[in-house]
Amino acid sequence: MSDVELQNLFNDITDAILTGDETTVNQLAPNVPHEIPLLIHELHTAFQLKQPSDQFVRSLKRDLIGQNYPRTSRVHRLPGRVQLATGIAALVAGLMWVARRRDVRSTNDVDVPVLQQQP
Repeated sequence: MSDVELQNLFNDITDAILTGDETTVNQLAPNVPHEIPLLIHELHTAFQLKQPSDQFVRSLKRDLIGQNYPRTSRVHRLPGRVQLATGIAALVAGLMWVARRRDVRSTNDVDVPVLQQQP
């Protein structure tokens, strides 16, 4: 039996199992071991249809269309602790930057007259 014939036979057996016609299964597979139709039936009952989540559907659609994810979506996927730590680190870095700029300005105001003096 060629591969194509075997695939067609399995397809016919599967269709007969899905319709619930046991006599057709026995007629189609007289030379096929009894375990194969049972295996097909077990696979059919084991793999039930499950609807994908909305998040997965949106993600798959973006991937297939080629849309970029929004920049904030990366942050939203992080755990809450990491988001909090990142926010605090950004706040501290911003305050340090502002303090540094103030310090540089106040230092420049004092140093400029001293440097401009003639000896």
